[in-house]
Amino acid sequence: MTQAEEVRPSSIFDIRSGTIQSGDTVIVYQSRDNLTAIVVTPGQQLNTRYGEFPHSDMIDIPFGSKCPSRKGNGFTYLLRPTPELWTLALPHRTQILYHPDISFVTSQLNIKPGSYVIEAGTGSGSFSHSIARTIGPGGKLFSFEFHEERHTKAAAEFQAHGLLSSVGGPIQLAHRNVIRDGFGDLDVKVDSVFLDLPAPWDALEESKRVMNRSQLSRICCFSPCIEQVQKTCQTLESLGFSDIIMFETLVRTHEPVSLTMPKVDDAVRRIKEVEMKKQARRERQISESKQRRQVAQKPSSPKPTSDERNTKRGLDGADATEEPELKKPREEKCNGSPVCAKSEEMDTVIVEDTKSVVTETDQALPEVQQTVMLETSKPAGMTRGHTSFLTFAVLLPLPKP
Repeated sequence: MTQAEEVRPSSIFDIRSGTIQSGDTVIVYQSRDNLTAIVVTPGQQLNTRYGEFPHSDMIDIPFGSKCPSRKGNGFTYLLRPTPELWTLALPHRTQILYHPDISFVTSQLNIKPGSYVIEAGTGSGSFSHSIARTIGPGGKLFSFEFHEERHTKAAAEFQAHGLLSSVGGPIQLAHRNVIRDGFGDLDVKVDSVFLDLPAPWDALEESKRVMNRSQLSRICCFSPCIEQVQKTCQTLESLGFSDIIMFETLVRTHEPVSLTMPKVDDAVRRIKEVEMKKQARRERQISESKQRRQVAQKPSSPKPTSDERNTKRGLDGADATEEPELKKPREEKCNGSPVCAKSEEMDTVIVEDTKSVVTETDQALPEVQQTVMLETSKPAGMTRGHTSFLTFAVLLPLPKP
């Protein structure tokens, strides 16, 4: 470790103390979509929908603690700042990169500790904070922003976080239009270039000039429209870049849920109900079958004669003096028929078997009252959609003489 690195001030991501102190940057976690970054200052307080939180109450408590409000009717969590949390809490000055894209770009560009990187389009500084942590004190991030107000705010933010080169950080920030004026005279060649510009193809030739040709160098262009991607790919190919490929990063978030598994006794009860319904259906079928056999075994009655028909008609008329006696249907027996006896025997066996199954189920499966919970997940109701397309390319090293 060099002397310059020993005296270098720590960034907000290098906090070594386990407790919050005055002047520390803290991420106040209120909900998944509501995070706020504050600098702990005695005498000030944070006002949220969950109550009032004086900064003095946060001092000397560990990072990650649950902090109650002044009246005790609400709470928040006080978290140690990280690039991932800072991306969710930073003040937006432009459309920002989120960590699904940032992590993928970092991997594809092979950015690691000690790397030299160019970023064209500082914006809100989301990508800058993450790359600054990745490259560490031995690396260098050359960040360019053409908008003066955004450049001023980004410089103040980087300096407060201990990331700007003027305070010993790895970020060298410049107010410059790289499409018109280029990257200027850099003291080193860079390993990778990241372009977040409206017309990245106009900066590709300048990017090639500052890339390290003694090794494999990489470039990434961040473009929201497919037409931009097409024009960028054509320019990359004409400039001699290889392995040109485009990705789109889509993320589907999930939420944890707890499911109550069905109880064994509920399953047993359903089995009993099914068996009882089967038994009732079989008994009904047996009864209907017996009635059909009884009707089929009755002798067919002779056709009534004309006198009988007149007599029957007379019953409905004025001459009817006596109502015929209504006889109850007589149950017929099988009369020794082997087919009928066999059918009755089979019906009896079916009923007996069904009853025995239900009885055995009652005895073999005792009821269990214990509730089993299963921890799983489900897709979130709101999911972030398309952000931009990521176009990557490789610049091969020059052949050695």
